[in-house]
Amino acid sequence: MRRVFDATGAERIAGADLLKALLEDEERPWSTFNAGKPMSQSQLARRLASFGIVSRSVRLTSGHARRGPGRR
Repeated sequence: MRRVFDATGAERIAGADLLKALLEDEERPWSTFNAGKPMSQSQLARRLASFGIVSRSVRLTSGHARRGPGRR
């Protein structure tokens, strides 16, 4: 996740955009995480929840509100 935030320079990111960026990173296992298939959004949410990061409404720099990772 840190790589995604550093690369985009964003402070907030939508969950779908985060997952897309993670799946594009060929050096990491996310594209084959699910028995050879890409990780799903719900799988990402469950993994993040173990670190106290839950899905919530986040206001993006575009002004739109979307679901994304945030602290409890």
